[in-house]
Amino acid sequence: MRHSLLFAVLLLAGAACKSGGSGKEAVAAPIEVRMLGTWAAIGEPNATFVITKDSIFYPDHNKTYKYVLSHDSMHIQFDDYDGDYLVKMRGKDTLVLMEGEPNVYYRFK
Repeated sequence: MRHSLLFAVLLLAGAACKSGGSGKEAVAAPIEVRMLGTWAAIGEPNATFVITKDSIFYPDHNKTYKYVLSHDSMHIQFDDYDGDYLVKMRGKDTLVLMEGEPNVYYRFK
């Protein structure tokens, strides 16, 4: 009887583990949502730019540019050139824009 009870408890515990517990698994938001916000270059005391859903604002120059995001690539048409960047997030507070060399920004609070 004791072995039957132990077997039943182990069986139920195993079934609970396989079901994933609460069923609420963390799913990362898409990059187009995670990259929104105010960002500063490493070592800079002020914001470098602000990314909204369709544009990027540079406060030091008081200029806004439209961007297009395709998967993990961002295309920005500046006044005198077009910038193409690979966009990566490291956690939720570090943004990496790569145009050759990586440019690292932290979420400005």
